[in-house]
Amino acid sequence: ISGCLRSPAFREREILITATLVIILQILDGIFTGIGVSIFGIHAEGNPIIRGLMGHFGAIPALFLVKSVAIGVVFMLVRLSSEVRWIHPALRGVAGIYIVAAIIPWSGILIGHFA
Repeated sequence: ISGCLRSPAFREREILITATLVIILQILDGIFTGIGVSIFGIHAEGNPIIRGLMGHFGAIPALFLVKSVAIGVVFMLVRLSSEVRWIHPALRGVAGIYIVAAIIPWSGILIGHFA
């Protein structure tokens, strides 16, 4: 069974699951950020680059642009993952960072606002 767990098919399935999680987190972050900035203004966005894009293009177009690029990068990383071994652990790290630095904070802010 341990040989099966290390098979290329298993690794491919595992990277697809991780990539799907990262994409879902990107979408959730975009939704939560969109709601947050519609309530509190673009200054509620912590990333100065995204905040600048919001000031230039508007909140929703900027979020759509940034999240589309991020999701595109995830797809490219999945394609490279069979050749570059560190991509899968890196995507797991990205998922963890998004949960801790984006999803949990926005969830707390929005729940506090609507409670």
